[in-house]
Amino acid sequence: MKHRIDGRKLKRNAPHRKAMLANMATSLLKHERIQTTEAKAKELRRYVEPLITRSKVNSLHNKREILKKISDRKIVIKLFENIALRYANRPGGYTRIIHLARKRSGDNSRMVLIELVEEALYTGQAEKETSSRTEETKTQSVETAKSPKEESPVEAESPSTKVESSPETSETVEAKSPDTEVVEPTEDEDKKEKD
Repeated sequence: MKHRIDGRKLKRNAPHRKAMLANMATSLLKHERIQTTEAKAKELRRYVEPLITRSKVNSLHNKREILKKISDRKIVIKLFENIALRYANRPGGYTRIIHLARKRSGDNSRMVLIELVEEALYTGQAEKETSSRTEETKTQSVETAKSPKEESPVEAESPSTKVESSPETSETVEAKSPDTEVVEPTEDEDKKEKD
């Protein structure tokens, strides 16, 4: 029985397997997407994800521990400065395995793409988008629940806002707040617009 036996040997001895996983991890962190076999990708996931988790805490000890597994200093710097910030609020699951339809022609092995998951939380864009969506749905539900008599007050624009009226349009421009100015075009500007 196979009790307490973990991992895949991948038909390699231990030093070869260790070097191969280190090289694949370096390539994955450099290019953020690589193509490999399914078995190697599943082993690579177990190798890379703890490194990303460790890189979230920027300390000398963590840098030295990661340098034991990845020898390229540029990749380690990228891991601490870019990738760790990208996944700062993500508790795990930094990689994704996508199965490809075609198999390898030589031995018919199942091929996959392993890639780093795109995460926009470190820029704050995703949080803003989700919060704005929830606010929009809340306001829409509140507006539908209100009767026509209960209308929300008109929001005032900033005091520095100016509204220009042109002689071509016969529409009247309403100011939204008392601080808003309506600027009438002068005679010189009218002549320039006609020319």
